[in-house]
Order: sequence, then C-alpha cells, then structure tokens
Amino acid sequence: MKFYISIVLSTLIIATPAQAVSVKIFTDKDAWAKALKSTITSEDFADGSFIKGLSIKANSTDPKDLSHVYSISGGKMLDRVTAKHSTTIDYSSKLLGFGGNFDLSLNEPGMGIKLVLSGDTFSNFLVPTEISKYATGGFFGLVSDTAFSSLKLMAGTQGTALVNGEQYSLDNLTLATATAPVPEPETYALMGMGLIGLLAARRRKVQ
Repeated sequence: MKFYISIVLSTLIIATPAQAVSVKIFTDKDAWAKALKSTITSEDFADGSFIKGLSIKANSTDPKDLSHVYSISGGKMLDRVTAKHSTTIDYSSKLLGFGGNFDLSLNEPGMGIKLVLSGDTFSNFLVPTEISKYATGGFFGLVSDTAFSSLKLMAGTQGTALVNGEQYSLDNLTLATATAPVPEPETYALMGMGLIGLLAARRRKVQ
C-alpha cells in the first residue's frame, strides 16, 4: 500500500513544478483588462464599506504606534506610507490582477510606492516597477502569472534622505480574480504514467 501511495505522490510532485512569479505592468486600464481572462471587481470607495471579501489594513513596524491610519473621503482612499508604515490589501479570492487610479501629487514629490505580493505558494515578492512619485491620478495596474491574495503598499525608493514617505490617494481599486487552471497535456501524461505504474505493481502482487 505504501508503494502505491509513493508512486502517486511522486507523479503529483513531478506534475506541479515550482514557478517563479512574473508580473507585467500596465498604465492603460483597457489594455490591462484585455490581458486578463478573469472576473473583474471594483471598489469605488463611495462609502465606508468595502466590496465583499476585501479588507484593507494599516500596518506599523512598532506595535505601539497607532498613528498610521487611512481614511475614505470624497470617493477615494487617502493614505501615507513611510519607512515604518505600510498598508495591506487582502482579498478572499485568489487574484491575478490589481489596479487603480493613484494620485501621488497631494504633497511635494515623495518616495513613490513599491508593491509586495504574497499568495499560497509564495510570499513577499517585490514588484520590480514602483508607482511613480509623479503619478497624478492615472491608472497603474499589474498582471501576475501566479495567483496572489495579498498586496502590500510601502514607501518606495524614489526619494532622498530628506524625504520621509509618500502621501497618496487611491480611486477605483480594481481586482481580477483567478480562474481554475486547466491542466496541460504534459500533466495528463505524467498522471497517466503514474496510474500505469500503479496497475502494473498491483498485477505483479496478484501473480
């Protein structure tokens, strides 16, 4: 029995190789949506409640520091991220896409915003492209080849030693949920080989 189980487990491990996370950045919302074959959901921040499954949390590296809070005003989320303060967006379903209208011109140019993704199969993936400190409300979105469910907004690296953080507004937060993947032909072939091995082992035992 243990022999049979080992064959099946080996087949499953071979059939699901590890994959590095890769993202593509978009500044055109129509092109972003076209690149996705997913259900797209939006949060317009029209009131104090969020769409089902969405949560947004303000974080601080100091547990006693309660100064970092975001607010909802005028149909936008207003926030500030610094070296100590970040904001996490979580969604109950797995995602392949994230986007929104970011305005970083509320104050003097800051540090920009860097994004960090996490999911079931990986954590703390730093998106190579930051949201520009000169963004004035245009669309910024990404498409990932690996599903994620959490996205952290952090102070970027575009400022100087005299700049502390980035103040911004976010409007029309848009999420694209992941659909169930269809197994590739190679996966079916590997599973078939495992089943053939299992049947052969059982036949030898009977004989």
